[in-house]
Amino acid sequence: MPSKLLLSAAIPCALALAGCASQTLPTPVPQPYPVNYRQIAANAVAALPKADRFKSALISDLQPSVAPQPADWFACLRLSDGGFIAVFYGDEKITDMRRSIGFDRCDRATNYSPLPRPEPPKKPRST
Repeated sequence: MPSKLLLSAAIPCALALAGCASQTLPTPVPQPYPVNYRQIAANAVAALPKADRFKSALISDLQPSVAPQPADWFACLRLSDGGFIAVFYGDEKITDMRRSIGFDRCDRATNYSPLPRPEPPKKPRST
């Protein structure tokens, strides 16, 4: 008896979901890549509490993100201790930064180069 009840509830749900599946979802338009992504990363890590950890960090080429990675673009930082940090970009800024996971494949990223020197903090404009 319970299996008949379950079946009678499952059929309307399946039909409702089938109607949703026929609709096409809009394709998201990726943001343009940030040309100065290396400088953006250098400025961001210099502002972190343990900035010394990033002194000799290297940054990879920029790559398009792949779901489930956040944002549209990402680069990898290779730290002197052998660890990796994934840096994600969207709207010309960093949207997320975290320890790299296997899915990021930072160990296979290409063209690592030294981070540029961080820019000095901008002074607020007086009015």
